[in-house]
Amino acid sequence: MAGTTLAQITQYVADGFGGYRSAITTGTGTTTTLIDNVNLVAGGSKGLTGKTILVGGVPRMVEKVDGATGTLTFCPALAQVVGQGVAYEVYSAEVKEIQSAINKAIRALGNGYLVARHVENLSLNVMTGEMDLPEDCVVVDAVYGSLPQTNTQALSWAPLHSYEILNERGQRRLVMKQAPSAQDGVVNVNVRLQYLALAKEMQAAGDTTGAGDGADAASDERGLVAFLEEYALHLLHEKATAENPSGDMARTHNTLRQAHFEKALNLKMGLSTPRVARHVQRAAYGRQVSL
Repeated sequence: MAGTTLAQITQYVADGFGGYRSAITTGTGTTTTLIDNVNLVAGGSKGLTGKTILVGGVPRMVEKVDGATGTLTFCPALAQVVGQGVAYEVYSAEVKEIQSAINKAIRALGNGYLVARHVENLSLNVMTGEMDLPEDCVVVDAVYGSLPQTNTQALSWAPLHSYEILNERGQRRLVMKQAPSAQDGVVNVNVRLQYLALAKEMQAAGDTTGAGDGADAASDERGLVAFLEEYALHLLHEKATAENPSGDMARTHNTLRQAHFEKALNLKMGLSTPRVARHVQRAAYGRQVSL
């Protein structure tokens, strides 16, 4: 499950909020209609009016559905006629609204969940014993160095334990207390850095949170995606309650809002406890300063 995209999480949330479906047109429509006489006939046409539809990736609103012919009318008009074999998706809320709720859920995590990442193309100057850290680095997990013997041969990765992390004018730097010794005129040591960062907010459909570098990536991401779903659903039901604060639907939305919020809190507790414990254990090799 590692690498779950914004598009996929959006579909999960839409399905939990009131439904999600995807299908392909079976006939040629117009600039304001599409034809699907397989999925939009009879019962398949119910409950779609007012929902958001993506036609070939372009968002529109469903105006009505004719269950006898499988004709769905949307607005506003597209630039081109909707032909046969065109993919479409129906969402229970506006896609931008769902994705905004997902990113708010990511921000709500704060430092409660940190994503494991690693880079292997960093360079440590053996003369100064310093190197810049990635901008998204919150906690250094482990540092490994590989000092070339020749231009074509390199030693295996060896752990570097004694370091400090300084924050100088907004730039985080790793400073070795005892830098590796230069050999044969070598000035830089190749560095592999394992570190922990905040989950990334997502904008494009194919973006991910960045979870998935650690050995426990699959289980980590399952918990993270579950939290994002529950918290986003809490926000969507909260918004629906605020927009229509009276009546049976308001009570239903408010009940669901509270249920999803409690699930999200429980999931967040499960995410943070093991991860933070591992931070503390591994960070003991070095000292984090002014992060």
